[in-house]
Amino acid sequence: MIGGINVCNLNANPRLQSVQTVPIINPGAGYTVAPKIKFYGGKGGTGAAATSGIADGTVGIITVSSGGSGYTTAPSISLSNEIFLSGVSTSSAQLITVLNAAGTVTEIRITNAGLGYSAAPTITVSSPDMDSTGDFIFNEIVTGQTSGTTARVRTWNSSTNVLEVASVSGEFTIGEDVVGSTSGASHALRVIDTTPDNDPFADNFEIETQADSILDFSEQNPFGIP
Repeated sequence: MIGGINVCNLNANPRLQSVQTVPIINPGAGYTVAPKIKFYGGKGGTGAAATSGIADGTVGIITVSSGGSGYTTAPSISLSNEIFLSGVSTSSAQLITVLNAAGTVTEIRITNAGLGYSAAPTITVSSPDMDSTGDFIFNEIVTGQTSGTTARVRTWNSSTNVLEVASVSGEFTIGEDVVGSTSGASHALRVIDTTPDNDPFADNFEIETQADSILDFSEQNPFGIP
């Protein structure tokens, strides 16, 4: 989905979205005629449409048996042991990986199912480009090894690899190692989120809730279009 597309006039609401792609999670098998595609659900939307195509020997569902860890960018994928049918047009499949906030591979999506396979190929995911070790300690100082930025640890979740810091001096750089001065923990920085969370000691969400009752912020121009 993507929002903010100008439709009919220049006041398109950026909160309204249009369908951009339909990822294939299971191409099925045995079709003799391309099936029709119907969209259903979706609040307030209308007009989405798509067409499909079929071909013999396409790659099917891909299951992630282990998501790994420590990725700062989506790793590449290589295919091996590709065995194709003889006497037919063939092409290799194209795949991409999807990471979660912890730097773990959660999905492998098919961007091109390929053509002419007689057996499932072997999938190999590249290794993480940086090592991640140890657990940060509350209130210790962490330092970005490239930017030299320092901060104090507020919370560290070893399951999701989410580090919350305060008293930041400088600006961290995506991809650099963040190292704890006391614990010695070292983790590569993949994503920076400066959006304030629902801090129980702050009134950010309460203020936003009360403001929504005064103005409708779902509209691009809550004061009306001239």
